[in-house]
Amino acid sequence: MFHKILIRTYTSQRIIFSEFGNPANVLKLESYNIEPENGKVLVKMLASPVNPADLNVVQGVYPLKPKVLPDSPGAEGVGVVTHSESANFKEGDWVLPLNVGFGLWKGYINLKDSELIKIDKNLGLITAATIQVNPPTALRMLTDFEKLQPGDTVIQNGGTSGVGRAVIQLCAVLGLKSISIIRNRSNLDEVKAELKGLGDSNTVVLTEEEFREQRNPVKCQLALNCVSGKSVIGLIKALDNSRTLVTYGGMSKQPLVVPTSNFIFNDVQLKGFWMARWRTQSTVKELETMFSYLGSLFLQKKLVPPKVEQIKLTEFQKAVVENSSGKYVLVFD
Repeated sequence: MFHKILIRTYTSQRIIFSEFGNPANVLKLESYNIEPENGKVLVKMLASPVNPADLNVVQGVYPLKPKVLPDSPGAEGVGVVTHSESANFKEGDWVLPLNVGFGLWKGYINLKDSELIKIDKNLGLITAATIQVNPPTALRMLTDFEKLQPGDTVIQNGGTSGVGRAVIQLCAVLGLKSISIIRNRSNLDEVKAELKGLGDSNTVVLTEEEFREQRNPVKCQLALNCVSGKSVIGLIKALDNSRTLVTYGGMSKQPLVVPTSNFIFNDVQLKGFWMARWRTQSTVKELETMFSYLGSLFLQKKLVPPKVEQIKLTEFQKAVVENSSGKYVLVFD
């Protein structure tokens, strides 16, 4: 006698794009059906942030692109296992999808167990959803390029960015001094106080003008750049001999401007860092170890999650249009 195996079909929603272009124009919300696939883990997505890189994917200007359209954006997020034939995961486990590049702005997704790692539910929704990009980027840059010792100084531009805030917090954890360069603004005192509050007594926050006016600047052992353009000049001049400038972004959309004399006579090292590449080149064990460490720092309140606005999938246009003015996290029903 044959017994019919009933496979549940899930109906959900996803954000897709069928062509590259302006996210406000090409992103659409649609309903779809999905069933568990043999040998895979069915994950119900809980939350996924809207990062600049996600919108760059939609625009077609990011190094990682879907091979076939339509597809969904979304490279970071947290989900819960709803169906699993894997011994490594059970229903109810919270998981982080790894190395997907995009495709997470959907209610459900089938993934191989090698594409998932467990995450502690006690971290909370927003911390778990935003732990894959900014905190690891900061950690890797602080630990992989220079053998920094407690008391060493790290200088960075883009101090108000997500990575910049993580750098400030991790410097305090690691016993490092940090100097963050930020743009002048109407609420400067408020922003300075907020950033200093993320660190400790060794946390310094300066405007670009204040930094240039320093008479005897401290020599730094590592510089982190996410702006590029002429803002790099000050970072380079602040570096000690034979130290490293790590570039992980180019918000100014300008090339690096490097003083020739410092490059030659001070033996300044120029490196680039891309978190997506590091993840793909790492083992699952290395990823688990890193996220376990970061998770423990969040649970100990040594790291704090970013301030975000939670929005429903149906409100995604708000995040797309206003992305530069704040951090949004898509929360799935």
